[in-house]
Amino acid sequence: MNMQEGGPLRGPEDMLALAERLAAGTIPGRPAVLWDRLPRWAKNLLWALGGAGAVGLVWLTGGA
Repeated sequence: MNMQEGGPLRGPEDMLALAERLAAGTIPGRPAVLWDRLPRWAKNLLWALGGAGAVGLVWLTGGA
């Protein structure tokens, strides 16, 4: 999607094009590289925090 430089956002297509252009510079090519560099204890801690967060969200919404 191409957006005119300096032009106003006129619809969802323009917003998506702007979001793609902004994200292109921030998203790394291979996000698994950081995960591979973490020590095993850090990976386990992140999995535990993610699981606790998921359970908390289910609990807050009233169950499944």
